[in-house]
Amino acid sequence: MTRKGHNGPPRGIDVTAAQLAGFVERAERVIEERAALAADLAEIYAEARGEGYDVPTIKRVVQRRKKAEADVVEADELLRVYEDAILRAGSLAHVHARDC
Repeated sequence: MTRKGHNGPPRGIDVTAAQLAGFVERAERVIEERAALAADLAEIYAEARGEGYDVPTIKRVVQRRKKAEADVVEADELLRVYEDAILRAGSLAHVHARDC
């Protein structure tokens, strides 16, 4: 931990200015590249939206394509189970409300 006004690195830490500058510059470069890629992706989605496609659905397709097929099938099955449970609970709630 450094104290205010202390100009050097904490004891026991060897800092090489050139190496540190290299890490910082590489990180800055990657951040710039990431921002450029994000802008490119936004353009793609804007173009798709302009053609009438549903962008949230496209994003979901992209996410699903990254996963193994078995994981996608399992997630779909679980989604159906949850939706069915909610629908049944909603139906039961209506029956319960009517009986009261």
